[in-house]
Amino acid sequence: MPDQSPLDLAQITLTALEEATPASPAAEAARLQYFSVLADTEIFVLLEQEAQGAQFAPQVFAVSDGQFALGFDAEDRLAAFAGGPAPYAALPGRVLAHVLAEAGLGLGVNLGTVAESMLPAQALEWLSQHLAKAGAAAPVAAVLRAPFSAPVGFPEALMQGLVARMARFGTLAQEAWVIAPAPQAHLLIFVGADDAAGPALAKMASEAVMFAGLDARDGAGFDLTVAVWRVDDPRLADLRAAGLSLPLPEPAATAGRSPTAPGSDPARPPILR
Repeated sequence: MPDQSPLDLAQITLTALEEATPASPAAEAARLQYFSVLADTEIFVLLEQEAQGAQFAPQVFAVSDGQFALGFDAEDRLAAFAGGPAPYAALPGRVLAHVLAEAGLGLGVNLGTVAESMLPAQALEWLSQHLAKAGAAAPVAAVLRAPFSAPVGFPEALMQGLVARMARFGTLAQEAWVIAPAPQAHLLIFVGADDAAGPALAKMASEAVMFAGLDARDGAGFDLTVAVWRVDDPRLADLRAAGLSLPLPEPAATAGRSPTAPGSDPARPPILR
């Protein structure tokens, strides 16, 4: 059996929980985890013909639940479904969700595999809207004095989500620490990151909170803010002594191919035609 991708594993877990206990907290957590993985996965979309610059036309299939484009998390999966080489566009799941939702299209994911799924346009719209909300985050200029306190009972789901998402930002900072400057408040500090990277790191943390299911608990969101400290900050010794350390893994090596338009140039967002 071929190796299962992170998206496969997320879908298999979700399917099992939805069949057993569809309304359970575990099933809801699995749904959030699936969308989290999808947002960060490069999806290869089957096209009618080769893309023209930033414009592309996905093959659209009409079923009883609406119209769907087809996407796969590997080129060979797309080729296997199409019966050979076929035109495609490679886009991050977060970008694809926005583009398809605007067009009123759903997305069939990894059809023909054990982890296939059909996401209606409403699901893609939900994902796009929630990612946009998370994008409103910004780093704070924290004025803190030692001694620092480590967080107590930091949610494991949030820890896992932060570690997974920080894999994409491993080169932006040298260290990452969590402290609790006040009861129910948490501060995520990136050490050695450039100030310009602050908004991207804050957005990443906001998304991790959202996909951990902590952004609307009991009517109030989980309080996690982001700060960026220099490597020569005099408070670092106290931070390292008391804080909760989060690993910053190196980003995964990219395959030896150039990005496939559309979607490869941030200045030219993809357009359906």
